[in-house]
Amino acid sequence: MSTPTINGGYELNIGDWIELDVESAPDCCEAEMRKAPKTTAQQTYRCDDCKTVLIVNSNGVIFDIR
Repeated sequence: MSTPTINGGYELNIGDWIELDVESAPDCCEAEMRKAPKTTAQQTYRCDDCKTVLIVNSNGVIFDIR
């Protein structure tokens, strides 16, 4: 598992806030994470290389990285 980053290398942690309305996604393994289709108020991002999953709640707070 790699550590997702945003804004040029800031490592994301549970409890961090990210803006959900922007078109870009966090990076992982030197590539942009894929945004999964929303089925709830949460937004899920997946890394195609290492399979890291980043889950963000409806307020933009990261509550799981696996």
